[in-house]
Order: sequence, then C-alpha cells, then structure tokens
Amino acid sequence: MNRTATIAACVLLALLAASAAQATEGVKIAIVDVVRISDECKYKADYERRLEELIASKREEGRQLSQTMRALVDEFEKEKLLLTEEAKAERQRALTAEAKKLQDFDTQAKQEVQKQGRTFSEEFSKKIKAVIQEVAAEHGLDMVFDSNVLLYHKDLPDLSDEVLARLDKMYDEEHGATEAVDEETAPAESDEGG
Repeated sequence: MNRTATIAACVLLALLAASAAQATEGVKIAIVDVVRISDECKYKADYERRLEELIASKREEGRQLSQTMRALVDEFEKEKLLLTEEAKAERQRALTAEAKKLQDFDTQAKQEVQKQGRTFSEEFSKKIKAVIQEVAAEHGLDMVFDSNVLLYHKDLPDLSDEVLARLDKMYDEEHGATEAVDEETAPAESDEGG
C-alpha cells in the first residue's frame, strides 16, 4: 500500500510540474536589483542631503534653545541670594517651563526627522516602482522580480541599468540638470586621441 501511495504521489507531482511549465510557457520575465538601484540613484543622495540639512537645522535650533536655558540658569544662580522666596519660586517655575520647552522641542524634532525620512522613502519607492512598471511595459514583460529575493534564476534579462538610468534622467529633469557636462568632456577626450 505504501509503495502504491508513493507512486501515486510521484505521478501527481509530475503532472503538477508539467501543468505549471505549460502555464508559464511564453511568460516574459525579467529581474531588477532594487538594492543597487536604490544605492546608486541620484534621488537617494538628494534625499539624504535634504534629511541631513533638516537634522542640522534642528540641531542648531536645539543648540540655541539650550544656550537660552543655560543663560537663564546662570542668571538665576547669580541672583538667587538676592531674591525673595517668592521670586525664587517664580524663577524656578520659569526654568522648569523652559526645560519642558526644550524637551518638547527635542521630541518634536526627532519626530519631524523620522516623518521626513519616511516621506522620502515612500516617494523614492513609488518612483522606482513606476519606472520599473514603465520599462517592463515597454519590453512587453509579464513579471519583474527583485533579483535580491530570488534564490536562483537562469539568464533572465536584468533591467537594473535601464531603470537606474531613467531614474537619474528623471532626477536631472526635475532639478534642471543638463547634459552639458558630458558634452564638454566628449570633445576634450576626442582631441586627446587625435
């Protein structure tokens, strides 16, 4: 009985494999290296630069608030012996309020930086996906897989260079960059050769 069940299972697997092969016959598939595209794309460097600028701005704002707080503490320390108990209590409440303001700023700044990072990441992912879909449609593909997820593939076309080039071109167009730099270097190279 076990041998019959084993044979039946093998026949069933063979039939399933054959039908799967027929179902995918004629399906056009390609791959892209999303990690490489993300790492090398001009958008990533721009997003990172903008995020660093935001972080630097928040640090400077926090530094100024800290300096103000320090100045208030120093002033209080110098004058506290001359102040009445009521005036001391009032100053301490003011210092506590300033400390709370500084702490709230720190929390809000961190949240703003995290939110902006998520926004950049979502924008970037949408751009990559849109360009992949556009390139896939132009090539008449049925499916495109991330090459970093596949455990094995045999000779599938890799669209990574094309997707990366389009993203960079899109970036240049959005930011007013031109190909003038490439045109200027081309004649210099040809002059050296001749």
